[in-house]
Amino acid sequence: MKRRIRLVLGTMLTLVLGLSAAVIGSAGPAGAALPGTVTLNPSSGALSTAPMFTAATVDGACPAPYDAQVSVYVVKPDSTYAGSLATRISTGAPYSQAPFSVALPGTARSLGAVLGSSPADGSYHLEVRCLTSTGTSVPGNGFFLPIRVTGDTWQVEDTSQAEETALKVSADPARQAVVGTQYKVTAKVTPADATGVVEFIDASTFQSTRVPVRNGVAVLDATAGSAPRSFPYLVTFWPADAAAYRLSSESFGYYSVLQSGIEVFAEDGSVVEEGSKLARGQKVKVTAQGFRPGETVKVAIPGTRGEFAKATADSRGVVTAYDLTVPKRIWGGKHTLTLTGAGSCVKVTFSFAVSRW
Repeated sequence: MKRRIRLVLGTMLTLVLGLSAAVIGSAGPAGAALPGTVTLNPSSGALSTAPMFTAATVDGACPAPYDAQVSVYVVKPDSTYAGSLATRISTGAPYSQAPFSVALPGTARSLGAVLGSSPADGSYHLEVRCLTSTGTSVPGNGFFLPIRVTGDTWQVEDTSQAEETALKVSADPARQAVVGTQYKVTAKVTPADATGVVEFIDASTFQSTRVPVRNGVAVLDATAGSAPRSFPYLVTFWPADAAAYRLSSESFGYYSVLQSGIEVFAEDGSVVEEGSKLARGQKVKVTAQGFRPGETVKVAIPGTRGEFAKATADSRGVVTAYDLTVPKRIWGGKHTLTLTGAGSCVKVTFSFAVSRW
C-alpha cells in the first residue's frame, strides 16, 4: 500500500543560492525542505529489510543544477543525520520535472543498518536530497517524509491529525551586529506547546546548531566573527512527535559589519576634522564604514537642494574615497553629511560648517 504525506513547507533554496556559493557533498545539516509530496512503496516494513522500500515517488522537482542525482538519508528526532540508505542514485535522471520516482538499488541498506542496534522508538524523517552531477548540494534542497519507528518495525507517520506550526525569527541587535560582538537569534514556535528542536543553519558555512524548544522559544547565542559577511540562516522546527505537529521552516538574513566610522580628506590628502569649515564648491573625499558588504549607500546633506550620487560599499562594507563637492548653493552655518545604508539602515554622519554669505 502506498501512503502520501504532504509537507507544507516554504522553500529557502533561493536564499541559499543567492547568498552562499558553498556546497556540501555528504549528509551535512538537515536544514529546511523543498515543498512536495513523498510517496513510499511499501509504506511500512521491518527494520531489517533491505532495501528499506522499493521506490519513492516525489511530487516535486529538483532545481537545476541539482537534478542529476539524489541520495536518501535518515534523520533522527534531534535533526541530526543517522546515515544514508543509498547515495548518488541517477537512474531516471534528470529529476527536474514533477513527479519523479527513485528506485533504491539492491545494495541499499536497511533502516536498521542505518540506525544501529536497538534504536529509540519515535519520529524520524527520510530525506530525498537533490544533487549535482558531482554529488554536491546545498541545505534546504531535499524532500522530507516523517516515519515512525516502533520496536523492530517502521511505518510512514500518520500526520492526518498533525497541527501546522509556524516560526517567527528575530535578532538582537536587529539587522546586523558589529564584528566580534555577541548577538541572539530567537525563533518563536507557534503553537507554543509544540515540543522539539529548532535547527539554525548558517547556509554560508553550513554550521548547524540545534536548540531545544522551551515554552515555544529557542534562542541561538552567536558571535559576529572577525570580518563583515552575510549570515543567511535556515531555521527549521523539528517536532518531537510528527504525528502531533508538522515540521516548519523559515529563512532569516543577518550580517556582521565593522564599527561605523567616517573620515573626510581634502584634495591634498590632509584630514578634515569634524566641525571644520568648508568652502562652497570645495572638493573632498569621504571614506565611511559600518555598512553591509556590497550594499547601496545614500549620500545626503539635509537641507540642501539636489541629490548626490549613491555609493556602493565594498566587500568589507566600506565606502572608500567617495568624491563629494560642497554645493555652491548652500546656506551658511552648520550642516551634517550623512551616509545611510539602503538595507542596513546604518547612518554615518560628519558635521561641518559653511561661511555665511
